[in-house]
Amino acid sequence: METLNELIELIVELTDDKSVPRNVKDKLNLVNNILTDNSRDKNISINEVKDILADISEDQNLQTFSRTQLWNISSMLEEIIPKL
Repeated sequence: METLNELIELIVELTDDKSVPRNVKDKLNLVNNILTDNSRDKNISINEVKDILADISEDQNLQTFSRTQLWNISSMLEEIIPKL
């Protein structure tokens, strides 16, 4: 599941970005926890994460670059689902 690990790394990088607002970082930490929780069904987790990312991307305090990264992460999630 190399792609999922890469995706988690991107989420961590975005969480560490100083330009990302605190409320967005909190939600990204939640996303990270959901994706790394092995006790959950991966398809359900990924769908939940996609919903959270869609919500985060609408934050008006988010910079354009960060928003684009969130959209890229969502696209990567779309590609992962059929592989699970």
